[in-house]
Amino acid sequence: MRFVFILFWIPYFLSAQQKISGEIVDKSTKNNLSYVSIGLIGKPIGTISDELGHFEFSFNNYNPFDSIKIMSIGYKHISMLLSEYIQQKTNIIELIPLPVQLEEVVVRSKKVKFKKLGVTKYSKNNCTGFADASANWKGSEAAILIHNTKPVFIEAFSFYVIQNKYPDSLLFRLMFYKKIKNDWVGPTFLKKPIIFKLGNKQGEFTLDLKEYNIQYSEDFFVSLECLMDEVEITRFCYSGSIDVPSYYKVKAFSKWHSTAGTRNGGGGADFNVLVSYSDQ
Repeated sequence: MRFVFILFWIPYFLSAQQKISGEIVDKSTKNNLSYVSIGLIGKPIGTISDELGHFEFSFNNYNPFDSIKIMSIGYKHISMLLSEYIQQKTNIIELIPLPVQLEEVVVRSKKVKFKKLGVTKYSKNNCTGFADASANWKGSEAAILIHNTKPVFIEAFSFYVIQNKYPDSLLFRLMFYKKIKNDWVGPTFLKKPIIFKLGNKQGEFTLDLKEYNIQYSEDFFVSLECLMDEVEITRFCYSGSIDVPSYYKVKAFSKWHSTAGTRNGGGGADFNVLVSYSDQ
């Protein structure tokens, strides 16, 4: 029976390369949504929508049980079978906005302390980049675990650019994730996306995060996601340390991987965050 089953599905796995495309809009306003993550769940296949909400990606070995996921912070995500998406009559995807939550008012004590968490000493001779997937870093993420023991307000994010040979600014997304069991990457606790441009050719880059009102009281992951096509490590890289465990994935909904506990040790990014907390 098993042998028959394999033969039955062979035509699906040997299908020619397919390409899907679409346009992502806000269901309420019909406005196009930029930088939305789209991809196959659990596989290194996917992309990010452009500034006008358009996306396109190709894949081989079509499996009818593969699922596609579309997600943007602040919206209800969509998941469906890839076969269902291919059979749709329209390629316009409407995302439903989540209810707007009133932000908590940050009341600062008169006694506030500041501290940097993460890697505070940059290894400037160790060039680090993103996990490679067909020479395209778009949607690839690099993260490290930040140890934290108290309620903090995240003030800023910093890392060190070793080289940047691109003439134009590079586009990135900063992400924060909860730590779940076994020190693994969980869901994000951000309420709105953090997208920024990097023009630094070399040196420390710091992003002010006060406007995002990010508060957390446990260990968390900080991650940098590349939103650019064809960025290569020979032209752009940042500081990383051998003794820092690396957490990474190659596309939006592919699996996270880690060097923690492996023979190779670390190779993680030199990321750090400035936090403030009450000294009472």
